[in-house]
Amino acid sequence: MMRRRIPVEIHINQYDTDYQLLVYVKPENGTLDVQSGTTVELRGRKPDGAAYTKQVYRSGNNVVLQGDRDLSDIPGKGVYELCFTRNGKWLSTANFIITVEPSPAERN
Repeated sequence: MMRRRIPVEIHINQYDTDYQLLVYVKPENGTLDVQSGTTVELRGRKPDGAAYTKQVYRSGNNVVLQGDRDLSDIPGKGVYELCFTRNGKWLSTANFIITVEPSPAERN
């Protein structure tokens, strides 16, 4: 994931559960200080405006988001960021859009 004028957009299907999104983060300057103790959190707004926060797994510049139904329940575009922190200090963020494609059939 690199900073661009056009944001990165990830597509998932409505009501998807138990999926993984693997993101490789490449900073503008080519380095990201991801020493031990660095944590990554996904934060953002779902398409209905509700806040979404989830801790994600990180290994070096690779970030793995274990998706859940809470992220995919509302169709539309949501704006999110990966927040890299260590000892309460912000290191970096990576912004992107997750588009939830609507289900072709109503589900309960």
